[in-house]
Amino acid sequence: VVTHLSREATMATIRNRGAYQWQAIVRRRGYPLTSKTLDSRKEAQLWARTVESEMDRGVYLPRNDAERTLLHDLIERYRRDVLPSKRGKHFGPALRVR
Repeated sequence: VVTHLSREATMATIRNRGAYQWQAIVRRRGYPLTSKTLDSRKEAQLWARTVESEMDRGVYLPRNDAERTLLHDLIERYRRDVLPSKRGKHFGPALRVR
């Protein structure tokens, strides 16, 4: 079963992925293809509408990278990339981050 939610500039498609899962796929010119598998058709439709709304308002950020990024990784990147350029890099914030 495939359902198209909108006929405007976007093509949100909801597909049945077996007995218990639904996949929402949002295609929009100028944005990467975005998809997510959810437990119900209603959840998939809501997710697709949310993503489309964010794209319409210009506030959409791809979630794939953000969902895989751990706090530990962000702290390590901060220590490696930001702290060396700070004054007093051997004291203060560097000690607190460790």
